[in-house]
Amino acid sequence: MRASEFTVDSEEPGRVPDEFLLVDSRMAARRQEREYRLEHVWHGPWEDHSVTGVSAPGCEGVPGRFDIRAVDELCLLEVRVRVLLNPMEEPVGEGFESMDPVNCPHAGSVATADAVRERARTWREVIRDTWSRKYRIRALDPACPCPAYDVDVAPQFVDLGEEQHQVRVHSGCEATRIDSANWYMGMSNLTAAHEFGHLLGLDDEYWGSCVVTSGRSIMWAPDIVNLIAPGTSKVQLFHYHHFAEWLSANRPCQFEVGRIEDIPTSLWGKGAGSFLEAALDAVF
Repeated sequence: MRASEFTVDSEEPGRVPDEFLLVDSRMAARRQEREYRLEHVWHGPWEDHSVTGVSAPGCEGVPGRFDIRAVDELCLLEVRVRVLLNPMEEPVGEGFESMDPVNCPHAGSVATADAVRERARTWREVIRDTWSRKYRIRALDPACPCPAYDVDVAPQFVDLGEEQHQVRVHSGCEATRIDSANWYMGMSNLTAAHEFGHLLGLDDEYWGSCVVTSGRSIMWAPDIVNLIAPGTSKVQLFHYHHFAEWLSANRPCQFEVGRIEDIPTSLWGKGAGSFLEAALDAVF
């Protein structure tokens, strides 16, 4: 309802009481202030940062690389990953199609430059929504200038020479061939968010990998998890540990979110899995 349509029982029907105008004016002023601060505050230079994932026995850890900067005035940490998408433009045919509706719901599209550009718009939004502002990175000392930082994470699809990672984009979809350097036009959006996690320096967490965690993690097998328990495959707090370590090294306070190493060692390697693994064994 617009303010001009607001009516009350008074001598002037249709007139908005002064107290409503005052509250509405304050709310509008706050919104304008937030928008102005986001647009005009100095965000500072990016730092090109490299990390390595967890080193479990027999595993070297996944190398990650991203840009990072802290906007202290807003208590905001910004993370950007510069990715070059290389359209492979193979014809869709044998070896590129998949009858896997879980992992490859969009199988069949050809990886032309225009098609990849269009698909990238969806990937960008899904990845940003999946990885941003899921938790706040809190300082161990609540008296710190920023007792907690929000986290914004996003891919930036760039031209040759500007990238931190190169990704080949293939036609169709073949679930067994998807990895962080090989994406498919037909792969699910959850898979794109999962593979993006590797670019941040995070390892797989499903059974048979270096580390096994709960099936609720986005770094588990997200499409299978979503099939059994929709909406449960998510970013976990310890996925922000690289960011917390950067804050601790670059700010006067110490920050901590926990590390994957804190998970009981019985869940590492090919050891015992979670309740979800037992469910998967029963189903499949």
